[in-house]
Amino acid sequence: MSGSPSTSRPTADRDERRLVELTQQAYDATADRYGARWNTADPMEEAKRRFLAVAGSPSAVVDLGCGTGRDLAWFADRGLHVVGIDRSPAMLAIAEKVAPTACLVQSDVRQLPLRSGSVDAWWACASLLHLPPAGMATALSEARV
Repeated sequence: MSGSPSTSRPTADRDERRLVELTQQAYDATADRYGARWNTADPMEEAKRRFLAVAGSPSAVVDLGCGTGRDLAWFADRGLHVVGIDRSPAMLAIAEKVAPTACLVQSDVRQLPLRSGSVDAWWACASLLHLPPAGMATALSEARV
């Protein structure tokens, strides 16, 4: 029977994996231009200030989909221990220069290599939007304090 859950789920999983792979390839290919554009301007500064106020002065922040490290550097400049997670090695190579004190991890945000309870706060700026709804739910369940 076409479209039944038993046959549509493998197709959906394959489609989701392909979407994530294509997104990573696009970011790998444009990492230098992306960094040049977004690491100079910071339209998220006020949001980061509000985030820290709401998070209650965390000592460690994990940036899900950290990209080229703009937000990592901002948090590190405020004395926080920062961990950047991104799937794109090209983006992480730039983040390493932008936020040299950050711990960088190449990983899929849907399978975080962090122990539960090891993080004070999670930051995700324009990263989860690249996931389909099921993948976003998985990523959010992985990101727990």
